[in-house]
Amino acid sequence: MEISLAIALGVLFFGGGLAYWSLRRKLLAQEEVLQEMAPLSLLPDRLQALAKIIEDLDPEQVRTEFERMHENLLRIEDLAAAPTAEGAKAPSRPQIVRALVLRWLRDEGYYSVRIRNEDSELDSQEVSVVVEAVRRGLLLRGSIQVQGDQVAEAALDPSYSMFP
Repeated sequence: MEISLAIALGVLFFGGGLAYWSLRRKLLAQEEVLQEMAPLSLLPDRLQALAKIIEDLDPEQVRTEFERMHENLLRIEDLAAAPTAEGAKAPSRPQIVRALVLRWLRDEGYYSVRIRNEDSELDSQEVSVVVEAVRRGLLLRGSIQVQGDQVAEAALDPSYSMFP
């Protein structure tokens, strides 16, 4: 009986040691993971600082700043399309038409605009400009009628409606 008790205690002791070793190995692995995440401990402080900065922003001031930048952009476009000094070369009709179409599309909320016409096709006063543009993530294709220095008509359809 003493031998079976000794064997049982030995098995329990060995099982306990094995369990201890396994648990210790898992805890060390977990500690390494926590050490790698130590830089994240500063995250709540940074988030609070960012939230304070956002709370301090005045939406009206941000809006007026964006409007000012938009007006400056329009002035820069106008300056680029007009001769700046006497004897300076005036922009060609195709350049004026391209700038007019790009500005109109941008003001309507389009981006990634591609004009498919060659410069020789944009030389007259009344011209149909073939364009591709993206609006709200949807590719639109169509034409824009330019008469003089104004957009007269625009017909842009989603690209998927052009398939039979």
